[in-house]
Order: sequence, then C-alpha cells, then structure tokens
Amino acid sequence: MRDELADVLTYCILLADRIGADPAEIVLAKLARSRDKDLVEKARGRNARYDAL
Repeated sequence: MRDELADVLTYCILLADRIGADPAEIVLAKLARSRDKDLVEKARGRNARYDAL
C-alpha cells in the first residue's frame, strides 16, 4: 500500500510542478473550499436533504 501511495504522490508532485502549482498551496486552498461547503453544521438537527440545505 505504501508503494502505491508513493507512486500516486510522485505523480501528483510531478504534475503540480508541470503546471507551476505549489502542492501545499493547492491542498490548503481545496481544504478551505471544502470547509466552506461543509454541510455538517448546516444539517445538524435538521431532517432536510443535503441538497435542500
């Protein structure tokens, strides 16, 4: 499993380098966007479907 993960990470780092992106920066930006979409707090105590929130 570790070898497979290393392969995927290597590919991701090489791709980030190719497009001129900083891997740490794009991961943090994605986490921030995901946090903004986090439905847990919106859904807590409600029975509405996630797409209605």
